[in-house]
Amino acid sequence: MPVSLNPPEGTPAKKTKTRRGIKTGTASNASALTPQIRAKRLAVLIADILLGQQNPDGNFPQHGFYATAFAIALWQGLDDAKYQSAIDRATTALQNQANDPRYHREFIEFALHHSPGTSEPRRKRILSGKRYRNAGIANWLILRMLCLEKGNLPSRLAARALWRFIARNFRDGAAFMDRKGCFSAQYHAFCAALLSFSTQPACRAAGRVATGLIAQLVTETGHANLIGRGAGQSFGTVSALYALLDAGEDDCATTLLDQIEQSLIATGTLPLNLLANGGDHLNIPPAPFPAPSQGKMPPSPGGTIANIALPANVLPLRAHSAPITYHPFKSSVMADIADKTSPPFPINPGPDNPDTPGWYSYNRHFDYLAFAGFFLLRAGQIALTESDNRGSNAVLAGHPVPQNPDTPFHHRTTAHYAALFNLSGGAPYDVTPMPVVTAPNGNIILPACGGEQDFASLYGADSTPLPCCVRHNHFARYDGATYQDDTILMHYHVGGYVGTRRIVFFPDAIEFTDHVEIALDGETPAHQAPQPDDIIRLFRLFLPHDLHATQHHPNRLSFPQIGLEITGSSPLNLTPSKHFSAFGPVQTLFCQKTVADDGTCHAALKLHWVTKNP
Repeated sequence: MPVSLNPPEGTPAKKTKTRRGIKTGTASNASALTPQIRAKRLAVLIADILLGQQNPDGNFPQHGFYATAFAIALWQGLDDAKYQSAIDRATTALQNQANDPRYHREFIEFALHHSPGTSEPRRKRILSGKRYRNAGIANWLILRMLCLEKGNLPSRLAARALWRFIARNFRDGAAFMDRKGCFSAQYHAFCAALLSFSTQPACRAAGRVATGLIAQLVTETGHANLIGRGAGQSFGTVSALYALLDAGEDDCATTLLDQIEQSLIATGTLPLNLLANGGDHLNIPPAPFPAPSQGKMPPSPGGTIANIALPANVLPLRAHSAPITYHPFKSSVMADIADKTSPPFPINPGPDNPDTPGWYSYNRHFDYLAFAGFFLLRAGQIALTESDNRGSNAVLAGHPVPQNPDTPFHHRTTAHYAALFNLSGGAPYDVTPMPVVTAPNGNIILPACGGEQDFASLYGADSTPLPCCVRHNHFARYDGATYQDDTILMHYHVGGYVGTRRIVFFPDAIEFTDHVEIALDGETPAHQAPQPDDIIRLFRLFLPHDLHATQHHPNRLSFPQIGLEITGSSPLNLTPSKHFSAFGPVQTLFCQKTVADDGTCHAALKLHWVTKNP
C-alpha cells in the first residue's frame, strides 16, 4: 500500500516555509482537523480494534508482553463506558500474567502509571513480586527511571542517579544510542518521547534536543525510522509523532500521521512494520540491453539478464509508489477500516516469515498496536498551549542539529538525496555497509538492510550488502569503518580475502569503490584459502524489488522514474534475489569479476542523479 509523504489533498495548514520532504498548506480553515485531533481519532480507532479482538479471558489472540497494560491505559484514557468490561477483563489477565524472566515490568508499570482508572493499591497488587528486567538498553532504563520518579524520596533520588548513568553511557550529542555504540532511529524516538514524561528538567531538555534530530530526519527523508534496530516499525513512528507534537513540530508530525492513517486504511489495523511488504514473485529485473545481433553493445560476461514480464499481481512496496488520495477531515477512515475483509492481524508472524519482513523475535502485533493507541491518545491530548516547547520549533529552518564526527550515526543531505549510515554496532542490523538513501520526496532508493540472525530468520550472512566469493559461497563480514570529509572508508573480509569499500558523497552522486585482495598468510583457515580464478561479486547493493531499470549498455542502468543513473567501471548486473531488506524483497546490483593474477579484484560504481527529483 502506498504511503503519502505529504499532507493529504485539501489539507489546510498555517503559512510556513516549505521544508524538504514536507509540503505545507497555504490557507487556514476553521473546520480543519489539527494533528492532535487526527491523532486522537486514530487512538479511538485502535481502541475499538482492540476491543473487538480481545479474548474472553482478557488477553489477545496472539501472545504479548505488555499489550494488556497499554490497552488498559488507552481505554481508561478515553473514559468511555463501553470499554469498562474490556478493562475489567484485561486487568484480571494482567494480574494473572506469569512472573517469568521475560516479564516486561518496566513497560507494564509505565503503562499502569498512566492508566487514570487504575488505583495505586491495584497497581501494587499487579506488580507485586515482579522484578525489573535491568536490561542494559537506553529505553528500558529510561522507563525504569520514570517509574522510580513516581515513588518515595529514595526512589526519586535513585531516578536522578539513573539519569546521570543514562546520559553518560547512552547519549551522544543529540542522539540517544539504543545500546552502547549502536544507534536506532526507532529507539532514539522512543527515548525522546519518554523523556517528555520526566519530572527532571534535565531529562525534558535532553528530550527536546533529541526531538530536534527527529524533526531533521523527517524533514530530510520524509520518514522518522529508517535505520538501525526496528527500522520501519510503527513503534518508532508513533514515538516520533508524539515527541514531535509535544515539541510543536506539527508539519513533521503531519507527515507521520499521513503514513499511519494510510496504513490503517490499507490493512484494517496498524502493521507492525509500516514500510514492509512481503509477497511472491515481486523481484523484477531491468529490461535487457539489445543483443549483439542488433549491432549494439555485447552483454556482460557475468551473464545475461532474463527479460521477465511484469507479473500482474505485483504489489507496490509502500515506500516507493505514488501516494493514494484521501481526506483526513472526512470521517471515511472508520468506514474504510470497517470494509476490510482481510485478516485483522498477521498469521504466524516472525523474522522467518516472508509475509512479515522487518520483524524481530520479540515483536508482538498486539503489543505494538496497544502501544501505538496509547501514544496516539497522549499525542491527541497535547493542547496547543500546553507544551513549554511550543512557540519555537525544536529545529528551526536553516539551523540543523550539528553532527558529532565521532558518533556511530551520520546523515548527509543534498538537493538530490539524503543518506543515513551507522558505522558501528553489535549486530548486522546496527551497521550500514550500504547507506540508507532516499529521494527528496521520501522515495526509498537504498533500503535498510540487516535483520535479526540469532533465530530462524529471513536474514543471514547473505543479507549484508557486501561482496561474496562465488566459488565458496562466502559472504563478506563487516569489520568497521570511519567517516571523514564526505567519505566512508570501510573494511570487511570475505573467505580468504580482505576488502575495502570507499563511499564518497557528492552533491549529485554517490560513488562506491570495492577493492578485494588476498589476506596475509596466517589469517585465513585452510578451507577458505583463495584459489586460482576465484570469482568475486563486488558491491551486492540491494535495491527495492519494484524499482525498475532499463539497461542500454552493459555498464549503465537508468531509472528514469526517479532521475537516477548507475554506471560502473565493469558490467553491471541487476538481478532478482531471495534476499530481504527490513522493508521487503530486494533485487541485487553487482559487478562479477575474476580475481587477477596479483590476487586483487577491483571495481567502481556511481549513483548519479541526472535530474532533480520533484
